[in-house]
Amino acid sequence: MQYLLKVDLIEGECWRLLAVDGKADLAHLCWLLSSAFGYSGELALALGVGDRLLAAGRAGMPEGSQGLTTLDALGLGAEDRLSFIAGQMRHQVRVMKAEERLWCLIPSCLIGAGLVPEGAEDLEGVRAFLDQDEVPSLDLRAVTNRLRAIGSVRSNPAEALRHAGGEALKFAMK
Repeated sequence: MQYLLKVDLIEGECWRLLAVDGKADLAHLCWLLSSAFGYSGELALALGVGDRLLAAGRAGMPEGSQGLTTLDALGLGAEDRLSFIAGQMRHQVRVMKAEERLWCLIPSCLIGAGLVPEGAEDLEGVRAFLDQDEVPSLDLRAVTNRLRAIGSVRSNPAEALRHAGGEALKFAMK
C-alpha cells in the first residue's frame, strides 16, 4: 500500500502532506516524518498507534524490534489517526488515503506550511522562529529532496536488524 499522510505539529502552525510507502518500517517512516520538518537526527522518535507508543529510535535506526514493523502491518485505512513524537514535539498524523498506488513519486512532500528552523528541538524554539517579522517560506522541493535522499524504504535492513539487537544466524553442517 501507499499512504498519503497529513502530519500536523500540535500547538504549532506547521504541517506537511506526505506520500509514503507502506513497506517502510516504523523507524524509517519516523525518520522520513522527522526529516520532512527538518528536525535534528539526534532526536528520539516514536509513533503512537492507538494506546501503544512504539519507540522508533533515532535517524532511522531502530532501538528495538518494534521499530522494524512495517507501516502496512498496522492495517491502517483512510481517516485513521496516529501520533508522531520527535523529541519534545508532538504531531498528529492522519491517513488521508491508503491505496495500492498513489499517482505521485514516493516519498514526497506534496504541500505544507510553516518552516521549522534547522535543528529545532522544542516547540518554544519553533514558535519563536515563526513569530519573527520575516520568516522564510517552506521550500517543498528541498523537503522532497531530503525525503528522497533517505529513500522510500530502508536500503540496508540487515544493519537495522543488528542495531535493533538482532544477531546473525549461525549454521553448522554436520
